[in-house]
Amino acid sequence: MRQYAIALATLFLFIAPAQAVEAQGRFGPATEKIRFEPLDWSPGQISQLTQQARAHQVASKGVEGSAVVAESSGQIIVIAAVANTPGGFGSFFTSDLTLVNLSDGPQDIAIFYLARGQDNRNATGVRATLEDAPPITIENILAELGQTGVGSLYIVPITSDANAAFDPVSSIDAYSRLLTPGDEGELSQSFPAIYPDYLEFETEALALGHRQDQNFRVNAGAVNLSETAQNFLVTVFGESELAEFVITVPPFSMNQIAIPAVSFGALSLLFEPESSAAFEWIGYAASNDNRSGDSWSSFAAVVADPSAFTKQ
Repeated sequence: MRQYAIALATLFLFIAPAQAVEAQGRFGPATEKIRFEPLDWSPGQISQLTQQARAHQVASKGVEGSAVVAESSGQIIVIAAVANTPGGFGSFFTSDLTLVNLSDGPQDIAIFYLARGQDNRNATGVRATLEDAPPITIENILAELGQTGVGSLYIVPITSDANAAFDPVSSIDAYSRLLTPGDEGELSQSFPAIYPDYLEFETEALALGHRQDQNFRVNAGAVNLSETAQNFLVTVFGESELAEFVITVPPFSMNQIAIPAVSFGALSLLFEPESSAAFEWIGYAASNDNRSGDSWSSFAAVVADPSAFTKQ
């Protein structure tokens, strides 16, 4: 056994690091820094682009089955939480954003910052062009956009002409990392892009895997992508306690609040929109370690059998 261990250790010592090779694919060389320009603004522009995208999605449903719907509904993407702001316990949060154009040729996009707790129906966007190139990462995206605070990003593929319209022949993706400096490096949590219609027809969704006690704290967040303010009833299912509270979110906005100051232990959160009408929304939760600054998050996912949950 000792001889086998020595041989295995020797093998690992002589494994050479991977060598960079020239990429052989449709992507060209790395792009220069992305440029953001003001988007020609008109009142309610974010609503107009959303309506165009929804009309395209509805039309696609009647063409070929679910595969077409999945592709068309994924063209507008949302980053549920971004920040450029001080946080608790001496932290300061910023967000890095990675964007990629999966279309064949350059693709213009509009980025709208949906500030927390504000009616953003008349938010002004910025225009950027994603080249047919490898993914590009923008450090502290809100600072690049001239913004501070906490909010969401609403990213729409648009046509390249001056009068921006939703571009139905497009494919983009994104990923965001919410980070803060720690004692020995950066601490971060992931916020991948999510489709705005992910929970459109759902009456409840569940975010798993969180903890609140003397060492951990939890925030619950909701993104409302409708034209009216929305209320979300949130139920905390803890190991030792059960609690309910309401998150109110203005139109085209997000809100994130601390859950009740109770030692729940391990917990999950059930999100229930109070509106009986379907609308686009996202729910999520984030846990933070008060000692190290470590954090993690999860999106609220569809509940297949709502009857499985009781609030007794």
